Amino acid sequence: MNGYARIERSSCNPDHLYAITDLSTLYSDQVRSVWRGIAIKDQSSVMVQDEVYNGDHPTVMRWTMLTTCQVKATADGLDLEKDGKRLRLIAHGPVKINWQTWSTEPTTDYDEANSGTILVGFEYLANPGEKASFQVLFLSENSQGSFDEVPLEAWK
Repeated sequence: MNGYARIERSSCNPDHLYAITDLSTLYSDQVRSVWRGIAIKDQSSVMVQDEVYNGDHPTVMRWTMLTTCQVKATADGLDLEKDGKRLRLIAHGPVKINWQTWSTEPTTDYDEANSGTILVGFEYLANPGEKASFQVLFLSENSQGSFDEVPLEAWK
């Protein structure tokens, strides 16, 4: 994989902590651009926002995260649990998000084992030239989160 990801903008304001990075060079053979913003909201939740501008062909986009937690699917997201602590993941995108899990078992004899881990995420089929935005909220047990319909370019 060629490319790099540089933090383009950030804020240390306690009311809106965030960092935005341009991931485009990492996916240049698949899409025109990919930007990711990560924000801590209200000191109680984290939001990851991805904005993707697809290339000239249909592209299956996959958002994934590796975890060592126990995973339970719910009606609108995932519950992750480990050592008696819970984290809820919910997502918003151009279509209803269908969460999935994928094995991390090695598929070749030279891959290192990833025992006790699982991949969680979702896939989306982007049309040629489509611009799509996805938000994933990480909510602690007692936090109530909400999605912001604010493009990354407007984060201040």
